[in-house]
Amino acid sequence: MKTGLAVLLAVLLLPLAARADVSRIVADPSSKEILYAGGSQGLTTTWKITRVPTGGPVELTSPEGKLLVNGGVLATVPARTRRYSGNPDTLEFSEAITIPQAVFAAAKNGGIITFERQFSDNRRSFATGRQTVRVKMQENAAPVAPPAAAPAATAPPPARQALVPESPAPGAVINEQSLFRWPPVIGAAAYQVQILGPDNKQAYLSPTPANQVFCRDFVRKFADPALAYRWRVAAHDPTGNIIAISDWRALTVAKR
Repeated sequence: MKTGLAVLLAVLLLPLAARADVSRIVADPSSKEILYAGGSQGLTTTWKITRVPTGGPVELTSPEGKLLVNGGVLATVPARTRRYSGNPDTLEFSEAITIPQAVFAAAKNGGIITFERQFSDNRRSFATGRQTVRVKMQENAAPVAPPAAAPAATAPPPARQALVPESPAPGAVINEQSLFRWPPVIGAAAYQVQILGPDNKQAYLSPTPANQVFCRDFVRKFADPALAYRWRVAAHDPTGNIIAISDWRALTVAKR
């Protein structure tokens, strides 16, 4: 009897052990001071991501990072995706970015620049990490041009192309053999399929270099046949800008 109960508990706990959610993100260092002498300047950051429970392998995804001053987004940095093997307790994600001159101009001497990134673990949950940078102007430094004079801050975003998925059709019922598919977009370096549940919470996020993604992973691991979902796909250029995005389409999942 005890053996049977232990087996039952082990089976019931299997789905929980397989699920790992991003629970905490810390930037290292969490804050720093930059002695600014003019122009654009680099910033190196290591993000430490804690998951509950842990488990691998892991696919860590982050959309565009943001550089903010006084709550306003003045610049973005490219999206990132990285895979980890093994079973690390804490994932480390290091990157070097460039802070444009226009961002320093907005912060001014003594101002604060916030570098913000959102991460998801295996397309399930999202959490946000932040690093603050205090700006200290170097004596005798060249004057910083105002934000309006910086072309990078005022240039219009690239025009978005039309993107109409080929499948599934609006309102379709999908199964493991179904395919998310769309026409290739000129200039696209990657695509991202996004699925929202009835509560508008992220149900699935899949970056891919190809213009199709099999529905198998979503149907097997995340979908609930009792719920209604909606999906769309976005195309990104090599710098992470969205150059095409489809309208939302409704879908449901066939009962198994």
